[in-house]
Amino acid sequence: MDTRSVAPKVLIAIIGAGLSGIAMAVQLKRKLGINDFVIYDQASSIGGTWQANKYPGCAVDVPGPAYSFSFAPNPKYTKWFPSQKDILDYINGVAKSYGINHHVSLGTCLAKGYWDEAKRSWLLKLKNLQTGESFTQECSILISATGNLSQPHHGRISDMEIFRGRVVHTSEWNESVDLDGKRVAVVGNGCSSAQLVPAIAGRSHSVYQFMRTPQTYVPSMNPRVHPLLKFIFVHAPLLLCFCRWIILMTGDLLFQEYRISQFGDRARRASERRSLEYVKKTAPMEYWPLLLPSYPKGCKRVVRDHGYLACLRQPNVHVIGEAIESLCETGAFTKSGKYFPVDIVILATGFDTSRPHFKLTGREGTTLTEHWEGFGAKEAYKSVAVSGFPNFFMIYGPNGAFAHTSALVAIEASVNLILNVAQPVVQKQRSTVEISLERERAYYQRTRQGLRDTIWENCQSYYKDSSGHNVFLYPWSAAWFYLHMAFERRSSWQYS
Repeated sequence: MDTRSVAPKVLIAIIGAGLSGIAMAVQLKRKLGINDFVIYDQASSIGGTWQANKYPGCAVDVPGPAYSFSFAPNPKYTKWFPSQKDILDYINGVAKSYGINHHVSLGTCLAKGYWDEAKRSWLLKLKNLQTGESFTQECSILISATGNLSQPHHGRISDMEIFRGRVVHTSEWNESVDLDGKRVAVVGNGCSSAQLVPAIAGRSHSVYQFMRTPQTYVPSMNPRVHPLLKFIFVHAPLLLCFCRWIILMTGDLLFQEYRISQFGDRARRASERRSLEYVKKTAPMEYWPLLLPSYPKGCKRVVRDHGYLACLRQPNVHVIGEAIESLCETGAFTKSGKYFPVDIVILATGFDTSRPHFKLTGREGTTLTEHWEGFGAKEAYKSVAVSGFPNFFMIYGPNGAFAHTSALVAIEASVNLILNVAQPVVQKQRSTVEISLERERAYYQRTRQGLRDTIWENCQSYYKDSSGHNVFLYPWSAAWFYLHMAFERRSSWQYS
């Protein structure tokens, strides 16, 4: 092998330079004093999903104080629900302040990796996307920080190649897309489209939104953070931390609405009535059949409405209750044969959460995909580890996400668990660590049972894979997730 194609060995390789990867890198430095690591990301800059999703109106649906790390609270968000730009600025600021940037190798994707038992290391095959050159990286510990929302789902629209206009996914947004005076088709009606449509309605000639399944909308306001409040947060950081804690605890109470129980059913029905009344008060009557869901609240991700329903009253905004079947040179055809002249098609069709992000081969030649096929679904012990894959961890992995509160709680809790169980390997007291198949299988069964006690099990959504398994959501509260991860015992793991 050409030695020029082999990178110097590192202790830890992190795949992904988004919130998860940056959190892992910072805590390696802060808590273990480790600098022997590298972060690979296929994008041209750090930020993960917040670097990719630059579509108009993009923002987070969690209040700002709760959307920052506990070790790096952010008093500088300009709105209560921060915009994509504010969040990206925050991520870059954290990376810069902790000296993470020089550990990052951008424009590099992981094609595959395999465990070398003799070397007790992972051998990674990576590719420089600018030069096309491939190289090998050896590392003792491999951490996947690619997240669940990184692989766009493009849907199925035929004849896209003959369309003379542009087709773009919200997570692959190009700032060169000109929407001024254009006839725009928006495909999908989840959180992304609810942010996108009101942001572009005033500048586009017309907006046709194609939807199939109604969503649950709740009223929400997004005021600017008053300069005085920002001043207080800057000079009284403990107050900001307390505010963050209150938001997270209050938000976690909403989890009860997702449980199948007498209390949960009552709380959910009351919330559904408020949502129904809000939609009828805000949206045009002609669209009510398309906007009012027949399924329980929370089956799909609840949409915070920051102007979407009201903008449907604008004469140039039209909601179409069927999907686009195909494109022609000048427009789109629906399944019923209706034609709509459009110049741009925007796919707000979400992400594929079921596929692995790269090919990984563990001990005895078993791939990660084959391992999951043996279980019948994508899964992991406490969302971070799988048996047969020593020294391999995932952040925000299978069933490690929430539908009701900040993702950063899950990210930080996962990072802390990884630091705990990997410390003997990091400090070279042990060469490998992994979870046993028995513990992984027992946790998988508990997770499946926990999900059966929630409304998600009887709903169709992107939370599920093609076989109907919920591979995305954690079945219990965020507080329990944090405690469950914080008190993990090393004796539960196998070291060598």
